[in-house]
Amino acid sequence: MSNAAHWFEQGLGARIDAVEAALNALREDDDAAHTTLRNLARSLAGPAAMYGYTSVRQAAQAVDAAGEASLTEAAETLIATLRREAGKTHQSINHVLLVGGDAAFNKPIVAALRTPHRDVTAVATAGEALSALQQRDFAFIVLNLFLPDIDGRAFLLRLREDAMLTSLPVLIVAPDLTDEVREEARVLDADILLESPPDPAAVAQRVKVSLRRSRESVKAARRDPLTGLLNRAALRAAFEQATREARGTDEPAALAVLSVDAPRTTLDGHGPQARDAVLQRIGSILSTALRSTDIIGRWGPCEFAALFPGEDPFGGGRAVEKVVDAVRNEAFTAPDGTRIAITVSAGVTPVSPGKGIDDALSDADRFLFQATAAGGDRVMSSRSPHAQRPERVLLVMSEAVTSRVLRNLFESDGFQVQHIEQVDGGIAPLLEGQRYHLIVVDEDLPGKGGFEVLRELRALPRNSRTPIIMLIARNAERSMARALELGANDYMMRPFSPFTFMRRMRRVLKRGIEAAQPAAGSEICRILVVDPDVRALLLAASALHERGGFRPYLAARSAEARRRLAEEQPDAVLVDVDSDDAELQQFALDVVASTNPSAPAVLLTTGARSEAFLDKYAGPVLRGTLQKPFDILSLGEQVERLLSLSPSARQSPDAAAHLNREIQRITDRDRPAVS
Repeated sequence: MSNAAHWFEQGLGARIDAVEAALNALREDDDAAHTTLRNLARSLAGPAAMYGYTSVRQAAQAVDAAGEASLTEAAETLIATLRREAGKTHQSINHVLLVGGDAAFNKPIVAALRTPHRDVTAVATAGEALSALQQRDFAFIVLNLFLPDIDGRAFLLRLREDAMLTSLPVLIVAPDLTDEVREEARVLDADILLESPPDPAAVAQRVKVSLRRSRESVKAARRDPLTGLLNRAALRAAFEQATREARGTDEPAALAVLSVDAPRTTLDGHGPQARDAVLQRIGSILSTALRSTDIIGRWGPCEFAALFPGEDPFGGGRAVEKVVDAVRNEAFTAPDGTRIAITVSAGVTPVSPGKGIDDALSDADRFLFQATAAGGDRVMSSRSPHAQRPERVLLVMSEAVTSRVLRNLFESDGFQVQHIEQVDGGIAPLLEGQRYHLIVVDEDLPGKGGFEVLRELRALPRNSRTPIIMLIARNAERSMARALELGANDYMMRPFSPFTFMRRMRRVLKRGIEAAQPAAGSEICRILVVDPDVRALLLAASALHERGGFRPYLAARSAEARRRLAEEQPDAVLVDVDSDDAELQQFALDVVASTNPSAPAVLLTTGARSEAFLDKYAGPVLRGTLQKPFDILSLGEQVERLLSLSPSARQSPDAAAHLNREIQRITDRDRPAVS
């Protein structure tokens, strides 16, 4: 028997699991299972013919050629044939693939892992890795993110969208990754080992533990193991099947992407058991609230996708709103009994004829980002009003084609774009005092070069927390590492797909929004309310007090507001910007522009004259706006929503006395002196 044939035989177990899972889905009337079974059969027929497994080739070809009535019987025959061939193997060898990394690092890992029942293959590039995966079934991959031919995350994405590789365990080995890069890896269900430099013995131990666990469980070829919903690969296949069947008809379709609003740090803070329980419950709500004909899957760690055949965005949006309402009303609790405030947001888009899943997901993801930026706990689509001011993006690059592509991508997403083509002197004068939500810098910038510009941007106080993305060329591991060392939040290798680029940009911006949110839960929220209109000030304080969970502090003038901000250190500030008081407007601007990591969240009170003034605001702590005059009955709920707080009726024991003192402070100051 040749080595290649032996490798094929060793991988039959995983292939049996995949065919069995697809057959079970077929028995459950899953429409996408027909396509999955035929794709699996085709992936078996070629290698079986090449390595001389005639019976497997014939059984696989029979599945591919079977009609709907005979497909189940043909699949059962294929499984029996595969089991018969697998039974001839007396020893099982686990194959581990090392992708990237230098020889000095890989050599001790190979030595630590290799045994008579475990083999290790080391390759330098993603291209070599994909070729190896075509020839052999691997049980585990160790991946260095810095690959010379493509971004390691792009390679990981290919694995997760291949039905045969979607559940393959992957360990990412990299030092000092940013939160954004770690989150991108988590979206693609990879484990991460962060050490600088990584210890080969620690890598080997993690691989051994994972292999032991994998032997104790059966691989799920189509289902997410946590929620039971379709996984990425199966969702992609189901989308293609559904859109193919709809061709030539006038039947509409809508696609929704849903995401948990709670910051990852908040959700993970309750422990992995609580996090998994929340995601399982949301998956159950999706399955219960939506129709059996809807196609539902888990797209990322905290993201879900749903395809609605026969529905336009209005119908799909109504279905998703049921899910959003159900999650809002669900009582999520941690193992210690603590209530976890969980909401979800969603973006809904029509699926146009001929549109692929990447394009549809990109459109839905754009609306999801708008829903998140507007405070979350809502559904948005092309039919939704867009009250949020557009985010500002700065492009610092000279290459004309890339600049034009990025400008078009951002502007089509509703962003305001400014472009700087070259930096010879300092970067600060070119910014003209503007504040940005996102900055993209090209490594190959003429003049100072992109890295020096990155260094200067991070040194400016107003940009110390602004997300910065570095564009780098291929074959540039040193450039990737240097970009992260100098403070870039993430990097993108050229060339890149527009879909991947915009999803990553929205994810970076979403993390900035989440990072600025105060912790949700039952803690009292201390809020400084600043308004020169004393009547409006007192009404707002009373409404927030009655809602519970708020402890208002009051100020009517800028000097008083600055003093109380320093003394009380509130969690949030609600400040009027429709006033003619220039000092008060400057106070609002200073609070919004703060780069202090512990800066309070900011809400702006706006009226008829404030639209032009609002264009000056763009800080990461700005959470949203409230229109005057206030709706006193709903003010508390509006503030809770914008601050992502759970509804609460809890008050401190001295809440009433505190409010009376605050009211007395304001009324005493404004009472005329007695002569």
